Amino acid sequence: MGDLIGSLWSAARSLDAQQFGLQIAGENIANANTDGYARRHAQFAEIASSAGDGGVAITGAAAQRDGFLEARMRAEE
Repeated sequence: MGDLIGSLWSAARSLDAQQFGLQIAGENIANANTDGYARRHAQFAEIASSAGDGGVAITGAAAQRDGFLEARMRAEE
């Protein structure tokens, strides 16, 4: 029974991570033409487990910025 519960928790964590990734993608699409918006990407990490009930963890959502464009915008201010 413990293996079943572990597998279900692993599946739940994976679904949460995928939902988070879809949310980030939706925000990127909705704000594609917004001035100053930086595209973000979801970051994940593996949860290793010897019992086989690992999965994936959300580690953050980092903004992707172009260093050249950022410097140019700061220079224009």
